[in-house]
Amino acid sequence: MKVALDSSNNQLGKIDEEEGMISRGNKVHKDDLLYGLEDSPPWYLSALLGFQQYLIASSGSLSYPFMLAPAICMRDSDPARGYLISTIFFISGITTIFQTTFGIRLPIVQGCSVTFLVPIVAIMSLPEWKCPTEEQIIAARLNNSTGPVTDDEWSLLWQTRIREISGAIMIASVFEVLLGATGIVGSILKWVTPLGIAPTIALIGLFLFEEAATLCSKNWAVSIMAIVLMTLFSQYLTNVECLLPSVNKNGLTMKRVAIFKIFPILMALAVSWAICAIFTLTDYFGPTNLARTDLRVNIIRDSAWIRLPYPAQFGGPTFTVGAVIGMLSAILGSIVESIGDYLACASLARAPPPPKHAINRGIMSEGVGCILAGVFGAGCGLTSYSGNISIIALTKVACRSVINWAAVYMIMFGIVGKVGATFATIPDPVIGGVFVVMFSLIAGVGISSARKVDLTSSRNLFILGVSLFGGIMVAHWARKHSDAIKTGNEMLDQTITILFSTSMFVGGSLGIFLDNTIPGTLAERGLIEDHYHHQKEPNLACYGMPFLGQHFERLPFLPFSPSYTKNPIPGLIRSISRQSRRSNCGATQSPKVAGPNGLSGKEMGEGQL
Repeated sequence: MKVALDSSNNQLGKIDEEEGMISRGNKVHKDDLLYGLEDSPPWYLSALLGFQQYLIASSGSLSYPFMLAPAICMRDSDPARGYLISTIFFISGITTIFQTTFGIRLPIVQGCSVTFLVPIVAIMSLPEWKCPTEEQIIAARLNNSTGPVTDDEWSLLWQTRIREISGAIMIASVFEVLLGATGIVGSILKWVTPLGIAPTIALIGLFLFEEAATLCSKNWAVSIMAIVLMTLFSQYLTNVECLLPSVNKNGLTMKRVAIFKIFPILMALAVSWAICAIFTLTDYFGPTNLARTDLRVNIIRDSAWIRLPYPAQFGGPTFTVGAVIGMLSAILGSIVESIGDYLACASLARAPPPPKHAINRGIMSEGVGCILAGVFGAGCGLTSYSGNISIIALTKVACRSVINWAAVYMIMFGIVGKVGATFATIPDPVIGGVFVVMFSLIAGVGISSARKVDLTSSRNLFILGVSLFGGIMVAHWARKHSDAIKTGNEMLDQTITILFSTSMFVGGSLGIFLDNTIPGTLAERGLIEDHYHHQKEPNLACYGMPFLGQHFERLPFLPFSPSYTKNPIPGLIRSISRQSRRSNCGATQSPKVAGPNGLSGKEMGEGQL
């Protein structure tokens, strides 16, 4: 077999057509994308990049069942935790493919949102859902038996609660689908300006400091190690190339690959995980050290090798009005967060801001995913993952195929339980260190969204500062004083509390309101350079629908059609109103005076409506 060393100096960012490997010259700009939205890296590269995305998404999906279990009375030793993890992975993978193919069409991963955990905990804290003691379970038996509580009785406890949660998520998600399908979400985008976008995106990263700090505090030394490795790989070593073997028609060749630039997160996770595993095996980490890799081995032991999640696997959903109303607040918070994620992802992927029809489809797709999560009993709603969006800034890879590979891993590991559960052994401090870097990048991307406004203007500085500070302050207060709002209606109190607890909602709303009400010129507001909201971008084809796109383009009245330009509902209402006036005033109409083109004065006035 022929072995050769390829030492040719390729030009800036050039991709070897034959090998598909990334080669770099000496003039690469650090912000250039290696693979854009429409690009397709080689399958093996896509598989590795997709696995990197999967690892980041898995941290949220793995942690959610552990937060949910106490609320639904599930025991720590119950193997059903593995079932919840598998179900979440399975549904997240399906929804991710649906989102990247038919939804927003951006490289966005879908997964469980902790936003839904707040109303779930509130619902489960009601007297009828509070977890009973063993004595209470025994006393409630109809046969007066006094034996110990059986596994079936424990299972019945959490299954009845997961059914209640599933029913509430399903009905509330129908509302989300309708918001996207009717175009209501897209219609408000004309009010969304750079000074509204910047705080919305920035607060996604800034307000997650508490979650990152909680994970890091379990072992600061390990977290700092992960942060240093992430910084080293993603910033300092981006221009370092490694020789890797590659097979082509000429035999075995060695290619120079900027491996640190492509896989900074995967390498940082692998190195940190391996070091923690070594310290665990040698007992350098004591039995109580939270950086040990054997703390969750019971998940691997209790998970089934093959188990396919199916609808109503824990029983049919139940529906109550109070639970549905409470879950609606989580849906609203999820929508606000998702719109901010869409804008951030488009910015990182060097794509134009998503048009109305794409955002309508994105929200509608998330609603469909939440309905599926309720049908399968996942115990959560789905939304876009901000952490996975930030990976684009590190890897410079923004193609859909990589996200689809991540979705395939989710589906596969959702079926093969033991393989997916293995990644639960990644220590929390390692995940926390990775989160610190990623959330910081999200905050930076948000602030950079205001780069086109006049940042020397006291008006703009006031709006930006108040939006950021107000979003952090109000959300922090609402979380610390969840029972402070008293309107007399418990569900209304819960809805307001959840909205105020969402920093993106508070900060984004402040920015949008202030920028649209405080006087300022278009140039000052940053609305001239890109003709913001007034000029159709020439490359919006990346948001077009595949397969059936041409058929939907013939239906411009559909808010999720690529040819959709204007919400027809206001025009339809005006048309119905005009017809009503004509029918009611037919006999008493004043004499018509002919105007230009033979139209009466009244008809001319109506034609201008």
